[in-house]
Amino acid sequence: MKIFFHQIFQAVNVRIIMQFFFILLGHFTYAQTSSPMPCGTPDLTDYIGDTDDLPRIHMRSGQVKYYPLQIHSVGRSDGEGHLSALEMRRALCVLNEDFAEYGIQFFMKDPVRMIHNDDYYEHDQNDGHRLMRNHNVKNAFNVYVVEYAYGTCGYFSPANQGVVVAKNCFKGGTHTLTHEMGHFFGLPHTFNGWENRKYDRDNVPRYLSIRGRDTLFVERVDGKHCDKAGDFFCDTPPDYINYRWSCDREGNSLETFVDPEGVEFKLDGTNFMSYSSDNCQRRFTPEQEIRMHEILEDRYKNLEYKFIPPAPVSGEEISMIEPRNADDIDITNTRLIWGEIPDATQYIVQISRFTGILFDRDPSLVTFHTDDPELVVPEDVLDVDRDFYWRVYPVNEFTFCPQASEIRSFTPRAATHTHQLPDGEKIKIFPNMISAGQGTIQVQYDFAQARDVTIRLYDLQGRLLRQADERVVGEMITPFDAGRQSAGMYLLRITDGQFAITQKIIVQ
Repeated sequence: MKIFFHQIFQAVNVRIIMQFFFILLGHFTYAQTSSPMPCGTPDLTDYIGDTDDLPRIHMRSGQVKYYPLQIHSVGRSDGEGHLSALEMRRALCVLNEDFAEYGIQFFMKDPVRMIHNDDYYEHDQNDGHRLMRNHNVKNAFNVYVVEYAYGTCGYFSPANQGVVVAKNCFKGGTHTLTHEMGHFFGLPHTFNGWENRKYDRDNVPRYLSIRGRDTLFVERVDGKHCDKAGDFFCDTPPDYINYRWSCDREGNSLETFVDPEGVEFKLDGTNFMSYSSDNCQRRFTPEQEIRMHEILEDRYKNLEYKFIPPAPVSGEEISMIEPRNADDIDITNTRLIWGEIPDATQYIVQISRFTGILFDRDPSLVTFHTDDPELVVPEDVLDVDRDFYWRVYPVNEFTFCPQASEIRSFTPRAATHTHQLPDGEKIKIFPNMISAGQGTIQVQYDFAQARDVTIRLYDLQGRLLRQADERVVGEMITPFDAGRQSAGMYLLRITDGQFAITQKIIVQ
């Protein structure tokens, strides 16, 4: 069985729930403000070329084309800083939902590729180009997830045929990746030509100069110049704003603008290629849809996969087998087992100290990958006598919206040792590992007749530390008070004059 220990977030000393939520609030605030520039994609004029040379596309209702993605997760040189597998897939879920209406769907060509490099993790433009030149995979659309994409949420590199997205703009249901893939498929910004110009309501120019040689007219509200201004699409209204802006309930800008003729209008924030807030964006226009399919047919026809994708897999199909809910488990042999799902190629297993809505918010959340429907949990990620909760996500190359199984609980216990006496009677001692100051060990007897037994606790130098005498009749469990011993190893000895057994006890 292949098991990949994917990620362990180190525990923080969270004493009260409110402190925990303050930590989350601080992270959320950072995630919203850490990338000052939404997009770093350069001018696409040369990349798009002469649109008259693009093949004419006849869209067929219900037709779906599948294209491969190669996701690259870029972390620090020490291996830290990666997004979890679930965060990756949830972001890709948004991507596929955004493109579903337009007959374009993505799947993972190969598993996520892990790159460990500080220069790429937080890179400038030159290192970004080097990243893609060195790591692009053929026959797939390459997407890189990094910490810092030279001050932007993301960008598409026409020269290197790849997309880079900053982590905080990749996760959490944003449309940044959708926006950058739109660039990949030949869509300019809706405000094309205004990227480096500030809008002045009192001085709206009649045309813009691009790179000092190309003349670009300014699109009017009545549609004038719509085919040779802005993004060159006549079904996208004028847009002159190159910074993030908010919208009303209908998706229009809160501010009113004027075109060169003095006609007032509001910006359309519903378009994925604008700079409106993520909650505003929800569509491409019909002309944008045609352009994307023209580019795909012209440049990337070889990437289209013609097949029927496997049935979606869901955790609701999973039968949780072992342990049973709320079972005690030997911490030295914690094995989680569930029923196999035929179309699943991998399982993502999560273990948390919390259940319900707090499951994902546990700073000590542990995530594993396994190819088989079982997992042996390393002892060092568990605590004795503490409740843990676990769930399973089945996935395959098409599962971008993973669904979890039910949540089950278990409690790791220190190993239990059973001693068989010559006459067939038994004595079970548990746990054999206790915390300093805990002081209580359980002794379970299974005797056919009454016996008087003596229990003694010794240190390794043979000094008697504690003693108890008791009368045992039949089957019974009695606690033995080991006292408040310091960390170390001790010997517990039980005798009735005819037999004697000795058990090692560890105090940690």
